Amino acid sequence: MRIFHQGRRHGSSLGGSKGFTIFELMVVLAIVATLASIAISAYAKFIEKTKIIRTIADIKHLESLLEDYYNQNDQYPDSLDELGKGTSKDPWGNPYQYVNITTSPHQEWRRDRNNKPINTQYDLYSMGPDGDSQKQVNGAKGRDDIIRAWDGSFIGLGKALDELWEKGQDKDKEDKPPKDEKPPKDEKPPKDEKPPKK
Repeated sequence: MRIFHQGRRHGSSLGGSKGFTIFELMVVLAIVATLASIAISAYAKFIEKTKIIRTIADIKHLESLLEDYYNQNDQYPDSLDELGKGTSKDPWGNPYQYVNITTSPHQEWRRDRNNKPINTQYDLYSMGPDGDSQKQVNGAKGRDDIIRAWDGSFIGLGKALDELWEKGQDKDKEDKPPKDEKPPKDEKPPKDEKPPKK
């Protein structure tokens, strides 16, 4: 049990008080604000990543429905309405985009850096967080799109597809010998030499 005395506390100086100074409070508040901003930023990135993962799952589901439609009708639908999914929206509230390559003009097809189509059957994508897109994946408005490419071999961010494309181009350059250098010929041991015994 504690006993309190009226008047001065033991061990304190006249007029002094035990507590935080304004400077100490400001330092604590600055630390708390910094930690809060880090937490909020991390949380926002987590939410964005979750939306991208959800969009990839939705595109895979729509792809499955499109393949079922194809197996039953021997052709892909002209729109997602024919699947009953015309009102499907991505996590940012934008409708999913679908282009049937066989029935749509080539101006509507998604393209890579070389202006070549990224699919041969159909394009299926979300316009991403900005709700805007452009046909070439490497363009500024297409990098945040979540797309299906290479006929379903890739589903992800347009930025990631463009980076994969760049890596493929770099690998092709490494694999090819310079124009003035001839590739090495297969060397064979001279006829009079015998292979080493084991």
